[in-house]
Order: sequence, then structure tokens, then C-alpha cells
Amino acid sequence: IDISRPCEPTEQDVLFGRGGYTNTHPGNIKFREEALKLRPWYESSSKEEKYRISDLLVESVKSEGHRFLEKGSDGNWYEVIGNGARKKASQALRERMKKKSLSSSITSRDGGDDKRAYSEEV
Repeated sequence: IDISRPCEPTEQDVLFGRGGYTNTHPGNIKFREEALKLRPWYESSSKEEKYRISDLLVESVKSEGHRFLEKGSDGNWYEVIGNGARKKASQALRERMKKKSLSSSITSRDGGDDKRAYSEEV
């Protein structure tokens, strides 16, 4: 993170972290929706293409003037620099693939009544 400039998150920024606050943040919700749109392409791509797709997801956020932010140890938010945003994008693009395969295995095992398979945390 760039600790030289603390910043105030906006509704459109993508926040790093775990839990309800980041999961329900509007920027994170939009980010997951964008990842969902790219996921079919991502799933059928080579490793090199997956890297480019995750970069495309990051650039789609940044091109609209939004940022990837992480909370520092001092409690302030800072912009993520380097490879962190692309790694978050790759995780978002993979995340539901895991849930989907979990859903498929639960469906085949017990008829698909287990609601845990439909969790959307990223």
C-alpha cells in the first residue's frame, strides 16, 4: 500500500478486507458483478489469458476513477499499489468457480437443498 497518502473511501472504491463491511460495500459489490461477467471467459482461458483478464478487471475499476484501498495498521485507508489489485481480481474471478463446484458436488450428493453453496462472498 502507498502509506504516503491516507485517503477516505468512496462508495465506488474496492476495499480489501474481510467481513460484512467490505462484502456489502457498494464498490465491492459492483466489482464482484464485473468479475461475474468476465468469469465464463476466464474459466476457459489459458494461464496467460487469465492474467490479462484479471488486469482488465482492475483497469475497468481504475478507468472509472475508482481505487483499490486497504486499511493500514494505523486505521487509515491507503491505495493498493503494485500487484495487489490484480491478485484481488484473480481471486474474485476464481471465487465462484469454487462455489460452483461445491454446489455441483452438493447437488449430486443430496439433491441441492444445501443453501451454503450459494454464498457470494469474495
